[in-house]
Amino acid sequence: MKNASSEIPRSRICEKRTEHTLLRRIASEPLPCVLTGDENLLAVSKLFQAGYVDAVVRLVLDPLGGVPQIGVVVSEITPLGCLLLRGTQP
Repeated sequence: MKNASSEIPRSRICEKRTEHTLLRRIASEPLPCVLTGDENLLAVSKLFQAGYVDAVVRLVLDPLGGVPQIGVVVSEITPLGCLLLRGTQP
């Protein structure tokens, strides 16, 4: 996702905060959790690459009757992700 010229680039600290916030949100919802939107897809991708979640990209249907769209389905928070949620560094 490109930044518009008027936007301030996000720092790595802000990105980490977003990923941790999303991980907490995923943990608070029943699994599997379906997420859409560029920011969510990017954050889940980073969580997956770090080994915190198991997820797959799929074509999902909009629950409000819209057109199919790309989404990510998080099926599990890994033991490493659980450690991160508890505030314990592996």
